[in-house]
Amino acid sequence: MIPTALLLTMAATSFASDSAKHLIAAWDFSDDGKKTVRDASGNEHHGEMRAVKQNAAPERTAGMVGQAVRFRARAGTEIAVKDHPRLNPTTGLTVAAWIKHEGPIGPAAEIVGKKGLARNIVDGYRFWVSRAGRLHLELGDGKNVCRAHTERNTIKPDRWYHVAATFSPGRGRIYINSRLIVDEKFAAQQIAPNKNDLVIGNFAGRRNAMPFNGLIDEVALFDVALDGNAIFSLAKPSSLQQ
Repeated sequence: MIPTALLLTMAATSFASDSAKHLIAAWDFSDDGKKTVRDASGNEHHGEMRAVKQNAAPERTAGMVGQAVRFRARAGTEIAVKDHPRLNPTTGLTVAAWIKHEGPIGPAAEIVGKKGLARNIVDGYRFWVSRAGRLHLELGDGKNVCRAHTERNTIKPDRWYHVAATFSPGRGRIYINSRLIVDEKFAAQQIAPNKNDLVIGNFAGRRNAMPFNGLIDEVALFDVALDGNAIFSLAKPSSLQQ
């Protein structure tokens, strides 16, 4: 079942009629608190909480909408979602989430990624925050890596932000709190698929390489580049709680 909050936000957009087709997964963290994180979209892309350090795991806490998950960088906490063809959108992508990084960022903090096992491998996608407070979108088309990022200090610690990144052939965009911040031309016309897990809160290509330290909430993944109105609608209910 698609989360009620997500349905309500999408209902006000022209995208609503195609929502079931384009929504790949939605992790709202409102489930029972066990190690399995259920995909609320109904597509069964459930995640598993895990950590580099033994007996550590992400934990649920109050978020922007219901519950969020707190990730702890020193413990290497993350959520892994098993590879599936639908998690490899090729001609369109939107990844969105509420984030609140706690403390200094360093060297980088991964939000969501499905990337190969080498730093510059030319497949997959990732959405992350750098130490300088830049929000980054990175993807590979099989031959090249394309990147877009915001200015320095766009993301500051200990504040809630709704962040979203989209890809359509030849274009990458980044939104913060529903505002289009970056609109970048990409050489890529597609995203090259891979067979790696999708990971929330850490770098998918290497264990605990870029751990997120803080809260992540309402993660949603689509196989199309949502427009600005749809991005605004995704963030709107939560904005009342800021």
